Amino acid sequence: MRDDGLHRIPNSPYWYFKLKGSDGRWRGVSTKERRFQEAKKKRRKVLTDQEEGRLPNEEISRLPFEQAVALYLVKAKVRLSGESLRKEGFFLVRPKKLFGRIACDRITAAHIEQLQAQMKAEGRKNTYNNLVFGATKRVLQFAKVWRRIRDDVARLSERDVKPVARVLQPEEKTRLFEVAQRNPDWATTYAAALIAASTTARACDLRCQRWSDVDLTEKIMTVPDSKSDAGKRRVPLNPDAVHGYRLLLDRARSLGIARPEFFIFPACEHGHIDGTKPQKTWRTSWRSLTRAAGLKGLRFHDLRHQCITELLEQGAPEGTILSIAGHVSRKMMEHYSHIRMKAKQEAVKGLAPIIAVETVQASSGSAA
Repeated sequence: MRDDGLHRIPNSPYWYFKLKGSDGRWRGVSTKERRFQEAKKKRRKVLTDQEEGRLPNEEISRLPFEQAVALYLVKAKVRLSGESLRKEGFFLVRPKKLFGRIACDRITAAHIEQLQAQMKAEGRKNTYNNLVFGATKRVLQFAKVWRRIRDDVARLSERDVKPVARVLQPEEKTRLFEVAQRNPDWATTYAAALIAASTTARACDLRCQRWSDVDLTEKIMTVPDSKSDAGKRRVPLNPDAVHGYRLLLDRARSLGIARPEFFIFPACEHGHIDGTKPQKTWRTSWRSLTRAAGLKGLRFHDLRHQCITELLEQGAPEGTILSIAGHVSRKMMEHYSHIRMKAKQEAVKGLAPIIAVETVQASSGSAA
């Protein structure tokens, strides 16, 4: 390290420096500057801001949720009336109690789903649920971490109840993946979709994975970050999932970012790929892909539902599925069970008849 505190790391053109966070830990911070003099100015500004109590975005994201709420409400005083500010604070009481000391950058889509599920279980209406959801979203936007999970969560419908998930018919699923592999621009999204549809993984589960979390020899992956111990799980990989990871590994090797500590889905900003940071989203390519496949509106998160539904239809025990999928709400399991019943009904139609058709028809006529 130089006397001025700046240093470089392998495979990155930027200058870095060490910064002590609010938790007392030192970490490397990128100046996102290639020129030494500009990097030096950036480091000096960050240190000055920290001394004067102005936290950089990276610091806010690492604060416990309850502290981020306090800072957010202070900032909100400028734009909100007294009554609006009081309501905002009221709607944040529940998420503060649930998330409390969890750092903002550790909050996942599963946390938000748990918040929504708790309120539903208590009989809260969707309108109220969405007000709490909105306040929580604004705090996470303030902490600059909302974009990471926004594709995996949604407000609840305030109209008639709609299906909670979309499950593709076999021909639709085949068409989706056939279209995906035709376009090189969708290669990363194609690989992510293969893995999600084969493992129940959420998009946020995949984005936080590093190469150290995947063992292609044993064909097992680990989901390293979730809201509970049940969510921190090891999942076996089928051939489709292995193929998806191998495509990503070939790409990582070609870019020189295939070491265990690098993210499997690396960040890409202004054409520069940084394996030390995770990709924020693949929303644009996913939308383009689903439109091209004639499946507009299909969410990436629906691939999780697809996998769970297919496992149930194949007769896998619910306990086994829960150990693979992690947290699944009661509402979702009821939905999956409904789909599974349809498959069972179709299955029993194929049984060889015992009673003659004429007898059944005659019996039905007598009952009428």
